[in-house]
Parts: sequence; C-alpha cells; structure tokens
Amino acid sequence: MRKALLFLVLAGCPAVISDLDGGTATGGGTATGGGAATGGGAATGGGASVGGGSTTGGGSAMGGGGGSPPLDAGTIWPDAGVFDGGFPYAIPNPGGALLIGTNRARDIVPAPLSTGDWEYTLFDCYGGGTYVADFSAGGAYVLASTGGHRCPPNFGAALFDFVDATWKRVDNANGMPHRVDDLEVSEVNSEDEIAISGVTPNAMPAPTHTYQNVAPIPTAQGGGPRGSVATVIGLFSTVTARGTSRAHRFDLDTGVWSRLSTNTAAHGGFTSLWEPSQQRYWVFPNELHAFGDLAYLDATDWTFKTVSLGNYPATDGANDTSFFEPTSRLLIVQTSTGHLRAMRVDAPAMNFTQLTVMGALPNSCRANRWERDPASGNFYCYPGSGQTLHKLTVPTNALTGTWINSDITISGVTMPGDPDSGNGSTHYTRFFYVPALGCFAWIGNANGQVVLLNPP
Repeated sequence: MRKALLFLVLAGCPAVISDLDGGTATGGGTATGGGAATGGGAATGGGASVGGGSTTGGGSAMGGGGGSPPLDAGTIWPDAGVFDGGFPYAIPNPGGALLIGTNRARDIVPAPLSTGDWEYTLFDCYGGGTYVADFSAGGAYVLASTGGHRCPPNFGAALFDFVDATWKRVDNANGMPHRVDDLEVSEVNSEDEIAISGVTPNAMPAPTHTYQNVAPIPTAQGGGPRGSVATVIGLFSTVTARGTSRAHRFDLDTGVWSRLSTNTAAHGGFTSLWEPSQQRYWVFPNELHAFGDLAYLDATDWTFKTVSLGNYPATDGANDTSFFEPTSRLLIVQTSTGHLRAMRVDAPAMNFTQLTVMGALPNSCRANRWERDPASGNFYCYPGSGQTLHKLTVPTNALTGTWINSDITISGVTMPGDPDSGNGSTHYTRFFYVPALGCFAWIGNANGQVVLLNPP
C-alpha cells in the first residue's frame, strides 16, 4: 500500500466533495452547464461524456475454523490523506479512509430513465462491474450492460473515473436508444443479442444480471486505447430471464459493442475471473462438482476451451465468488458451506483442494469478491454494509498453509451501504483495489461518494 509523503492540513476532510450541476467531457468540444471539456465530445446539463458516447441530462459465519471468532486486525480512521501521484484529491495514509467525488452516479442518468430506474439497474439488479486500468491515468470502475429480467436496461456503461473523481457515461454507438422497459424475447436473436431495426446486428448483448461475469480487456490485449469491458457470459436477460454463453466486448473509447468469443462457453455460473499470466478468463459453474472440467475464454484467440480436472470435484455447496492468488498461482472459490477451495492453474488435473482457514469465513463474502493488496499479498472483502472490513492473511504456501481470517473496524467514515433491495447487500465487485492509487475503493450506491480505504 502507498506510503505517506506529504500531509494535508485538513484533518478528516475529503479533498473533493462538491456535487456539480455541470459535467466533464473528454474526447472533443465544449461543455455547457458548469462542466469543463478536454479533448473531444460535449456534455450538456449534468452529465459527462467520454469517447464515442454522448451524455444528456443531468451476516452469519460458516465453516473454515470451527466457529472461532475472527481476530482483531486493527481500525481504519478518517484521514486527511496525502496528495501523491498527481491526482486532484488526497489518497489515504495506511490505516485511513476518506471520501472523494465531484458528482454522484445519480447525476448522469440518461433520459427517459428516472433516478430510481438508474440506481436500480446499476446497483440493485444483481450486477457488478469491473476496474479497467487503461481507461485513464487513474483507471475507472465500469458498470456495463446491467439490467435483465425486467430491470431497467443499461445499454452502455456508467463509470467512475479516478483521474478526476467523476462519474461519467459511455453510451452505446450501436444505435440502441435508452428506454425504461427491458427487452422482449422478440427483440433478441438466438444468442440474446439485440435484433431491433437500426441496431448493429449480431453484436450487442441484451443487458443481464452481470454478477461477477464482467472483466477488463486491457489495451495490451486488444482492448483499445481506453481498454474495454468483456461480458464473459450473460445470465437472466430479457423479461423471461434468458441468457447467453457467448462473450461480448464494449469498447470504452468508441462505445461500440461487438462479439468477442468465436464460440460459446461449455458451462458457466455466477463468477468469472481474468487471469493475466495465462491470458484466460476462467468461468466457474455454480457447483464445481457438477462437471469434471473447467471452462475458460482464451484471450490469445478469443475461443472458449476447457481443461480437465482429472475427476469430478467433491460436493461442497455452491460457489458464487472467485479470486486469484498469484504467488502460489491458485484459482480460489469461497463455497456456500464456508470453505475456500483452490486449483493450481498450472496443474488443473490435481483438481480443487480445500484450504485450511483459521476463523470462520464471513458468509457475507460468499458472493462478494475478495480483493488482493499487492503490497502485503493479503485479501480483503467488504460485505456491502456496516463498518467491518474482512481480511484474509495468506500463508507462505497458500495451498498447504493456514489462512487467517480477521476483521478491521472502519471508524469515523460512515460507509455508504448497498441499496439493499433485490440482491440484498450483495455488491459482487464494488469493493476493489485501485493500483494507480495504491489503496482500495468502495462504491455503495447512486447517492453516495466513493470511499478510499488503506487498511493498516
């Protein structure tokens, strides 16, 4: 985590807290209504426009360690932070937290959606997004193609850009206008791609419950100058809750949706994971024991393939979250029975092994992703509400050693909670690590600011 270099003499105050009436445009012309423009594009009213898109308008614990209570791993306090790295806001010191944001997600709602519609599709409809490092010098957290199963649809992307702490929108350039109602079955093809006159055919997926099935496509991997978002598979699309096993790409520079994979995945579930060293997007079934293989999307040729696990994994409940431990090169899932199960990416035939954990794993993290701190190698999970941050300390040998579960108290900075309807406090991926800042971020809802946290 980033070390403190220079203290800001405004104890406990966020560096940027304004709620602006105008927006910020990046990509071409002018901004009106209080915003600033850099590069190209135009923003009017209260939003922000980026690249090719236009903007208008304003629990219980289970398993693992025999029920023993978690250890106390310290406290996070409100922090003035340091100005380090060229960003227009402070970054918290170790053990600190602060709020940032020039606007809110509610400020970039597209007509004809209401503010409630917009919050529902982004935060309430079983959807997560992904951090895209190449979008800007600070990277951006992107929520794309959210909706599905009668939720209001998001046909492009809403994103929080860390370079200027601003919510922005990238509208699709495929010809699909914003609307309130979800798609009917008659409006999609057999691949659940939008089949409406005027919309690019065989290219644009119907919005879905995205869960943890959205991942970045880096610039170096062909993602374009600002990176792209991959919807690896899609679940619960259209009013009848259909789905697609074909991957699609949304280019954050041009706003263009296109087919990504050359074929469809053999099977999938609620979580997928980008693993850069092998250039693979791993796709986990809801129950590992249902299959003797594991599917992945190969980013070298954009084809779905499978690897044999040698046998069917042992029955161990469902798995709705996954993460990667790079030192021991482990793909890890947290199961609904409160276990961590891991597979070595270099030896999939060894199958999934149950890891040893001291302390009961928080059930609130069984569908919310554990995020790694590169400096310490440890993992953290925020449950979606409350003032507790969960920590997993990784042993030297992550496969055979004992993982330690502990808790960190967040004090002084009130965490904005998940909207708590539909999917409860499950946010899937909205607690994440920001490499450009050297700390974690939490995005709670459409009305609150973004929280930066630097665990002790």
